[in-house]
Amino acid sequence: MFFGQKESEVKELLHKHLQSVGDCLDVFEDMMESYLKGKKDFRDLSFKVHEAEHEADNIRRKIETQIYEGAFMPAYRGDYITLVEHIDKIANRAETISDFVAQQNPLIPDDLTSRVEALTKSSIDCINPLLEIIKVMDQNWEEARKRAQQVENAEQEVDQMEWKLIRDIFERDDLELAEKMQARDLIHLIASISDRMETISDRIDIMLAKRSL
Repeated sequence: MFFGQKESEVKELLHKHLQSVGDCLDVFEDMMESYLKGKKDFRDLSFKVHEAEHEADNIRRKIETQIYEGAFMPAYRGDYITLVEHIDKIANRAETISDFVAQQNPLIPDDLTSRVEALTKSSIDCINPLLEIIKVMDQNWEEARKRAQQVENAEQEVDQMEWKLIRDIFERDDLELAEKMQARDLIHLIASISDRMETISDRIDIMLAKRSL
């Protein structure tokens, strides 16, 4: 799948990009923990999420430049452009959620904060098998597909956590309807991070299938 120096550089940048997105998610997780525990620094951490997302954007642009300058055969270039754009959307989603929290202060009842923290961790932990996929995708097809299955399994677990949380919120009598809807939106946004990671693993699966033709 990789054919020369430019392709090797793109591979390194892809891994660096995913690591940068992972750094963004780490700050995002800190921000959510701070918010859910009622600390005052969550808005400062929200701004740091913006900075981390900007760094990921810079790496994405470098990758796209390398591809447009001739990395990969033409038949593969669109696949890699699409892949890097999907990866970048993970950081974009973390930034969107950070803005949502900083601007709207959604109410999460105290007895549910630990579950929202667990949802956040489970959703962003999907990035670990994605990093492994990028490492091995040009060397070990079967291993890459195993990692892709791990992402899919983790995303399904996040879906279940999301569903139960939203159900329990709407069964409560101590929240107004607007508060329930706001909490639902936050939970849905957090869970959508793992959805985006599953989309990436699916795209890589397609790329690997093309390689086998």
